[in-house]
Amino acid sequence: MSFQALSWAYGLSLGSAPQKAVLIYLAQFAHEDGTCTWPSVLNIQVATELSERAVRKALRELQDKGLIMPGDQRHAALGKNGGTVPRGRRSKVWDLRLNMPVEEFNGVERAEDVRERLRGEERERKVRERKVRERERKHPKPQENMAETASESRSEADSKDIKKTGCTTCTSKNKGRGCTTCTPRGACG
Repeated sequence: MSFQALSWAYGLSLGSAPQKAVLIYLAQFAHEDGTCTWPSVLNIQVATELSERAVRKALRELQDKGLIMPGDQRHAALGKNGGTVPRGRRSKVWDLRLNMPVEEFNGVERAEDVRERLRGEERERKVRERKVRERERKHPKPQENMAETASESRSEADSKDIKKTGCTTCTSKNKGRGCTTCTPRGACG
């Protein structure tokens, strides 16, 4: 396990979760210099929970971006107990390009740069929201007629009570028992 290769893989922003998962898996088994990683597509599938097609596509895209390249294929020929793996059964050996500057890769950014950009965008969004709140506080929207707004928000039952008693001031509070605000005896005036 190469901690250098793992930190390199985590420090890149690829713009694709499957590519990132496959790259991290490859980095986990690479040597300290990033060479000699040859897990099978099946093992990558099991570890990343991606389909075979997604793993193969991610490997192709990682190679197109310049992050990985074919390594010394003789390493995959070594079998268990000193045996040799037949040619048709060998996994492909990959080397990670750890020592290349990020600018050399196609469509890859440093994760730290992405983090800073996202933090800046979040700060800008908060400033815009604060300005909008301040503008609304300084210049509130004019409210038309308060009685119209209140009557629009009443329920249908309250509207029926108003029709029965004729009072729009306190029928919603008294639930049809009459008006005590407009007249002293509770009758509508």
